[in-house]
Amino acid sequence: EVGGQARLDEAFKSPPIDEEQVIDPVAYLAGDQPGAISAPTLPLGSKKLDGGKEFGALVWFQMLSERIDPHLALKATLGWGADSYTDAREGSKTCVEVRYRGETKRDNAEMLTALHQWIAALPAGMASVSANADNTLQLHSCDPGAKATVVTNRSTQAYQLLLFRDVLIDQFVKAKATPYIATCAADAVTDQSSVADLVAGKEPTVLTNGPAIAQIAARCRATAGTVVGADEIDR
Repeated sequence: EVGGQARLDEAFKSPPIDEEQVIDPVAYLAGDQPGAISAPTLPLGSKKLDGGKEFGALVWFQMLSERIDPHLALKATLGWGADSYTDAREGSKTCVEVRYRGETKRDNAEMLTALHQWIAALPAGMASVSANADNTLQLHSCDPGAKATVVTNRSTQAYQLLLFRDVLIDQFVKAKATPYIATCAADAVTDQSSVADLVAGKEPTVLTNGPAIAQIAARCRATAGTVVGADEIDR
């Protein structure tokens, strides 16, 4: 829709390079690249098992939406800039260390808020998060053992929110909106849509509210020229 057959041909030559570009189509169109990020620091005495790889935006969304409001999980996920994880053995426990950086300081703050809520919903002592001086966050989480109940399967339904957002972006672009305005409007509508309605196949109320949609479109057009300034940290 954006670049015609030539852009479609190019997509087969240069497909998405990370999960963010897969789940957020405009990030792919914009060529949004992950910034460089160092591997997380391991606790003293731990034994590295695996690492040096990307944790990934989709995994963040799945992990967070298991325990917290999927809207908050999605918003935190879409601010992804880069990450790296390492699995390690700490005594008798298997743990993971993940270093994360958002695209902006605001994205870091949103992810930190989401992680604090996620940690609070877990068995006590299972995970912790810290903010580093280099504008990164570090998540530490260990397997709580077979007796702990940690899986809720809420992320299975939460995927509907992510898919709905992408469908909206597609529809708005087909209606001749620019990718930015399409994304801005899709985010606003998604934020007002419940997972329960989407799972049940119900159209969100906001889509039938003409004045509300007009207000969303006007707000997105008004911010279309906004450029991220010094707050950007994904480098």
